[in-house]
Amino acid sequence: MTAYAFSTENWGRPLEEVEFLMMLFERVLRRELQEMIEEGVQIHFVGDLAALPASLQTEIERAMAATSRNQKIKFVVATNYGGRREILQACRQIAAQVHQGKLSLDDIDEGLFERHLYTAGIQDPDLLIRTSGEMR
Repeated sequence: MTAYAFSTENWGRPLEEVEFLMMLFERVLRRELQEMIEEGVQIHFVGDLAALPASLQTEIERAMAATSRNQKIKFVVATNYGGRREILQACRQIAAQVHQGKLSLDDIDEGLFERHLYTAGIQDPDLLIRTSGEMR
């Protein structure tokens, strides 16, 4: 299961709201960690985590380490995630490798591209439900 917790577009919200959301995210993660461990949940985060507050990054790392061996439920949290940003980031990484001579254009295929995504190694979704009422 993947849940979208904070998109890249959310940075455009008022500063007080963003700060509150970061604090709330950190608090909920800390509070729910023991239950996730007990329930066998393995939590993983995807997105540009480097832009998050250091204290939240620490909690994310702690949660992933503490649940890394759990196998009952795999729970992915998309945090500071945007699909377009993910594609752009992957393209830049691949282009840099081509520029450095580490790859040729013929080396670029779907598998290579997938390995450069935030979601590398995570199973593709079977169903996507958008609850916000927005349509894209």
